[in-house]
Amino acid sequence: ERVRLVAASPVTGCQELTNGEALDGQIAFIQRGGCSFAEKAMHAETAGAIAAIIYDSDETNVKKWVDMILDNLDYSVTIPALFLLGADGYHIRNALKPSGDVI
Repeated sequence: ERVRLVAASPVTGCQELTNGEALDGQIAFIQRGGCSFAEKAMHAETAGAIAAIIYDSDETNVKKWVDMILDNLDYSVTIPALFLLGADGYHIRNALKPSGDVI
């Protein structure tokens, strides 16, 4: 079975994702900002995603990694999640746009 990369909606993934049907069984592509990475991953998992890729919102960033924060919210996340630098995320995001937010 083919697994796809699907852009989260809303893009920052800080609230319930509205494109859960497209995300079910797929990998969520989420922009950094607005809330913790754990919260983003939790929303992706709740929508049915099997993993989450969170990319930096600074599309010029090619070398600066970010610190994760502890948000003290009461939930657990069981899907894998990873971080991409902004330049990498920018190129992938642009590849997603022509194909209807799925690659």
